[in-house]
Amino acid sequence: MGFLTSNFINVLLAREQVRLNNQLTSIMSRIRMAKKQSQNVENMINSQLRYSQNAARANYQQSIFQAQQQAMMQAGLSSLTDTSDPTKTSVFTQLSSQLQMQAQSQLQFALSQAEQDAQTMKEMQLQPLNDLAEDLEVRKAQIESELQLNKEWKDAAKEDVKNSAQNLKPNYGGNS
Repeated sequence: MGFLTSNFINVLLAREQVRLNNQLTSIMSRIRMAKKQSQNVENMINSQLRYSQNAARANYQQSIFQAQQQAMMQAGLSSLTDTSDPTKTSVFTQLSSQLQMQAQSQLQFALSQAEQDAQTMKEMQLQPLNDLAEDLEVRKAQIESELQLNKEWKDAAKEDVKNSAQNLKPNYGGNS
């Protein structure tokens, strides 16, 4: 190639490098935003899950208290310390244990449901963000590859400019 052609190619490659660097910066910014948004959504979902779990546990505690009150009434006991009649105490123990098992079952169901709801929300809300971040990472890798190729071309063009400049030097010695 000639000296001017090589310099022109160098200018074009420099422009292309600037364009690619701008694209790379933009994509890296979008990747950071997508990851941050994904993290915020995940934190919100985890917070909602903890709230649901705490509410289920509070309901469980209330159910246990109500179960003991109900068992006392059905057994005919005036208080938990009333142990004068062993039959009433036995009925109370059985009823209390049955009601506690029901409350425990309800707690397990509520906790399981909260976990499933959180998992569903994560799939619905996080998957698109994670897919976007993944697509942007692929595009980032492509741009980085183009930048490397551009650098190689630029180095080759510089070498060509250097060689062409050697040929433009006048030969004053008379030797051809």
